[in-house]
Amino acid sequence: MELVPHRRQFVISRSRVDLGEDWTCLELPDGFVLSHQQDLRVTRRPDGGLVLGTALPGASTADVTGLAGRFATVSWPWVGTDASALLSVYHASGPDGPLVSSSPALLGRLLPAPGAPGPDRRMWWGGMNWFPGPGSPLPQVRKLLPGQRLRLPDLTVEDSRGPMASLGPDEQARSVLADELTATVRAASEGAATTCVALTAGLDSRTVLAAVLAAGMRVETVTQVVRNPADVRVAADISRYLGVRHHVVEPSPHQEDRVRAWREHTLHAYDDADNRLLLPRDQYRFFHRGTVLLRGNAFEFGRRFLAPRFRGLDPDDLTGTALWRRFEGSAPPHAPSVAALDEWVATRRHRRDGLDLVDGFYDDHRLGGWLASLEHGLELLPGVSVVPANSARAKAALLAPTHEERTAGTVQRDVVHDLAPELERFPVNPPPTGVRRHVRTVRVRAGRATRALRQLAGGRGPGTAPR
Repeated sequence: MELVPHRRQFVISRSRVDLGEDWTCLELPDGFVLSHQQDLRVTRRPDGGLVLGTALPGASTADVTGLAGRFATVSWPWVGTDASALLSVYHASGPDGPLVSSSPALLGRLLPAPGAPGPDRRMWWGGMNWFPGPGSPLPQVRKLLPGQRLRLPDLTVEDSRGPMASLGPDEQARSVLADELTATVRAASEGAATTCVALTAGLDSRTVLAAVLAAGMRVETVTQVVRNPADVRVAADISRYLGVRHHVVEPSPHQEDRVRAWREHTLHAYDDADNRLLLPRDQYRFFHRGTVLLRGNAFEFGRRFLAPRFRGLDPDDLTGTALWRRFEGSAPPHAPSVAALDEWVATRRHRRDGLDLVDGFYDDHRLGGWLASLEHGLELLPGVSVVPANSARAKAALLAPTHEERTAGTVQRDVVHDLAPELERFPVNPPPTGVRRHVRTVRVRAGRATRALRQLAGGRGPGTAPR
């Protein structure tokens, strides 16, 4: 399958950007031009504004705040983001005026002497394997955080949301999340030749699958072989039980030309399984034009996944260096990344979205940085990736429970129970086979010991009155 650099990307500038026959343009007010690759969906709203990318209606409202997916908005003179800035908005001052794009690599081509061709630091999966906003891989280029918007032509950045939407007094998080996910996955499948659920043994993909089943959709499931054998085993069991086609995508031989295309497209702005394994070893070979892939990544926002990283940090004395060390340990600080983190800390102190340090970092960096970068990389491919949980309403439902309930994924488990209780018969993230065997052995031995003690006590069990 051919990888096409800059697929579905856009540039807003004073003049047309022409990168080939598959690029087109649209005039904007004040002498600006929107140039974009033809696979980027451009939708005009009733108010005259534009939506760039995949924007899907939820169950509650049809306005922009109720949309899920991955998109940017143009409501002149403002350019805004989706609920988590999964479609990134980068901006810079170019020779002929402002430049705005979804791609730092494109801005690197349009700016004079942009500097290094990507992050001059080694990234690794367990660390900060993305470039933190509001910085970018290029020193001249800035990036919007989730909930910010950019004004043209002066490139002013301001917050575009107040406190994160909360649920009404009569609303339950489980029903709101269930309704939003069901509406979103149904909208995502409209017009698709094939709809696939990226299915593993985890809770997130199980929640997406439950919404798909509740929507009555015809789907296939896909599991890419990476690390955990349970992902393939459990996903296969679920698919067999449901009677749906299950694709197990084994790695093919490494293809270096795919890595070069990825670098050209992303400017090496992240480092993860996609660029290390999945793209160069052709593990998206199922992802053809007309295929919609439903992914569950955004749910970890609700589960306070990064809370352990922030234990003992004082928000009032927080520095970029302290954050760097929580992710990179004793690795020498990377000055541009630390500077971006320092700027983020200063910005976070004045934001009005009501998120604490853990949730704010996850929203701004793990979703708006890491996941946005991964989704950008997938646009090399002809299929369309959709993250159904990326809407303001879905995120409000994920924030509603207590911290303890959120950590346990209670609202997601409730959604699975309400929408597709038959999925509860399959284990979520079971331990490896060797660990299961060890646990089973321990339990058997404990049972034998308990029975022996009862026999020594004359057959009395716990709670039995003495004779």
